[in-house]
Amino acid sequence: MEIINMPITEYLKMCKTVAYQRGFVWIMVLLARERDAVHSYNDIKRYWDSFDDLTGDNILFIMSIANRREESYSFYPAHETEGWRRIYNPHLMIMNRKVPTIPRWEFPSEKYIREYRNMAIENNTHFISELCHEFNISERDVPSIVLFCTELSKKNKPIVIPIKSDNLYTSIKDFITGIQLELENYKKCRTGLRNIALDLQELKSSIQQNVISDPERRYIIAKTKLLQVIETGSTDIDISMLQEAIEKKDIYACKRFPQPIRGYLNQIIDLQEKYKEIESRVTRKYSYEQQLYARQIVLEKAQDKNSDMLEKARYDLDCAIKKYTEDLHEELIKGEKGMKICVPHFKIGITFSGKYRKQFVEPLCDELLKLGYNKDDIFYDSWHDVLINGVHGDSILRQIYFKNCDCVVVLLSPDYKEKNWTGHIEWSAVKELINTGEDDKICLLRVDFADIGNIDGLYKNQTIAKSIDDMSAAEVAAFVHQKHKLLI
Repeated sequence: MEIINMPITEYLKMCKTVAYQRGFVWIMVLLARERDAVHSYNDIKRYWDSFDDLTGDNILFIMSIANRREESYSFYPAHETEGWRRIYNPHLMIMNRKVPTIPRWEFPSEKYIREYRNMAIENNTHFISELCHEFNISERDVPSIVLFCTELSKKNKPIVIPIKSDNLYTSIKDFITGIQLELENYKKCRTGLRNIALDLQELKSSIQQNVISDPERRYIIAKTKLLQVIETGSTDIDISMLQEAIEKKDIYACKRFPQPIRGYLNQIIDLQEKYKEIESRVTRKYSYEQQLYARQIVLEKAQDKNSDMLEKARYDLDCAIKKYTEDLHEELIKGEKGMKICVPHFKIGITFSGKYRKQFVEPLCDELLKLGYNKDDIFYDSWHDVLINGVHGDSILRQIYFKNCDCVVVLLSPDYKEKNWTGHIEWSAVKELINTGEDDKICLLRVDFADIGNIDGLYKNQTIAKSIDDMSAAEVAAFVHQKHKLLI
């Protein structure tokens, strides 16, 4: 994850090349206002390092601390991992392919880093409308994560992935695991092609450094012409005399031969006299040059082959992404429609950790019956186990708590967040009530001094939960009944 000090739209226009050179396949942006995805924003605050490790070197997850384009910003994105921050200028081409680093003792303190994290998270909301307009993304796609391909040659649209149940981490993880094989193959081909390109670049540099001078080039031409005459064995020329003249560097022997042989012989003798050891230098350079050119041919063939492989890997990856997004949208659209049972409406629904069933929940439900409710009015899982039985039990639970209850009673306990059903499935539906402005339907109860601050979306300085440790079941039932009466 990276905190950038420029508007996200500007970064996407100007810094894709650097992201590509650093090995990232996509740049990722959270397309959600804080009100759209409170749970996801809280997850980023708490699990920053987990998101950073999950996205790894495949996805560059960026958040900005620059509020408006008009503001003065430094163009210095900061990368953060394990308490270290690397600062680089995205407009510089680094010849040794390394990101400039600064000494450890100059790194900001952890407090300073967390300040910038919070600034970036709070500021992200300001860019949503601008991003939607800039990249032609519909407001219906908010909240979601958007992936921008770092390849400049790719002109495909951004990849929009809906956030499932306001769980950003799971949405990213499901996407990565869903295309993992194709992504690994693509990265392998891209890395291989990049290495070949670098080898070619170094090879061409070696060829330039191994430049044969003009005198050496003239010497090679003249020597080659004379050797051709010797090999053909012309009847007009005494070959043995010509070989002797070359070996002895006899300048007076030149007059015995006709043009252009006389000129070539005169040229190589003059160059040998003027440039000592020209023969050995030319032989060494020419041989090395031929080796370099042969190596260049091999690398260019390998480059063509790897380009074809990369194109195939890119196509496979695009197909995998398309299939994943289509399946995801189909899953979200069909969600409730796919259920063949009719989910009834309840006056009261209760979500709780199973540990507190006998001590608190069961007595509460019995007391609610005494107040005039019947079992069909109260969603208590033991009374409606047939309803939630099946492979789509999680979807039914979400629908019950989100849509099919007048009042949702949440019994907060120290282990509520850690339990899979309560912390991830049932609470996600409750969170949806908060996100959609229907939080008045929520009745919060607390046992065993549960820490409200540990529950995503709840804040100690805002949230009030009724502690019921010292209350009787009848008193708790009366409290819930009063809450329900306020809603009808």
